[in-house]
Amino acid sequence: MYINEVVRRVKNSCPSEYDENEMYVWCDEVSAMLLIEDRNILVKAVLKPDKNGTVLLPHDVKFENIISVVCDGRTLNKKELNLNECKSCNSSVELLYIEPYEPIRAAVYRGDAAIADSSIEVNDCPFKVGDCLEITVDNNEFTVNVTDIKQNDSKYLIYFSGGNIQDTYETQDIHIKRIITEKTVCDAPYDGMYVDYILAKIAMYQHDFYTYNQFMTSFNSMLDAYKRWITDHMPQREGTLKNWW
Repeated sequence: MYINEVVRRVKNSCPSEYDENEMYVWCDEVSAMLLIEDRNILVKAVLKPDKNGTVLLPHDVKFENIISVVCDGRTLNKKELNLNECKSCNSSVELLYIEPYEPIRAAVYRGDAAIADSSIEVNDCPFKVGDCLEITVDNNEFTVNVTDIKQNDSKYLIYFSGGNIQDTYETQDIHIKRIITEKTVCDAPYDGMYVDYILAKIAMYQHDFYTYNQFMTSFNSMLDAYKRWITDHMPQREGTLKNWW
C-alpha cells in the first residue's frame, strides 16, 4: 500500500487536527520498527582504507549497523574492529551492514524561482534525482520528474521532464513539493497495521485512551500475525547436531 493511501484511509475514518506530515512521522515509526526488527536489508560495500588504515563508513551507517568486515580474507569481529585490527589491511575491505532506515522525505520548497527550458533555478534544493514534483506557480499546477540537479554558485538548477511547461516564469512565489511515493514495508493484508497505529496515535494525543487501547490491540494483533508469517516464509538454515555420540 502506498503511504498516501494510508493517510487517506485515516483521514476518511477519523478527521482530526493532524496533517499528513505528522502522519508520515508515525508511518516512519512503524516502517523503521519492521525493518530493524524483522525485515533487515543487508548491503555489501567494498571500501578502500586510507594511508593510515582508516575506513570511513558509508553515509548514515553506524557501528551497530555492521554485521561483518572481511579484511585480507579474514573476517573480523566487532571486538577486533575496536582494537583497530583492520589497520593491517593492504587492500580493500568488504563491509556487510544493515541498511539504515530512510525516513519519508516530505520535501517542500517555497520562494524565488526561474523556470525555463525544462529546468528550475531555486535558492535551495531538498530534492533528489528521480523525485516526482508537483509545481504550483501562478495558479497553475505541473507534475514533473527530476532528471538532474546541478549547483551553480548559491543557486540550484533542477532539470526535469514532463509537465508540458511551455512558458518562462520568474516568480517570487513558487511552491514545489515532492510527491510521496513510498510504500508500506509489509504488503496486504498486514499493511492495515499502519492505519491502526496512526489512529491509535491520534486517540492518544486526544486523551481518548479507550479508543487508543482498541486500535493498539488491533495493531499488535496484526503485527504478531505478520511476524509469524515472516518466520514461516523466510529462508531457514538447516539445523545440525554437533559433538553427538
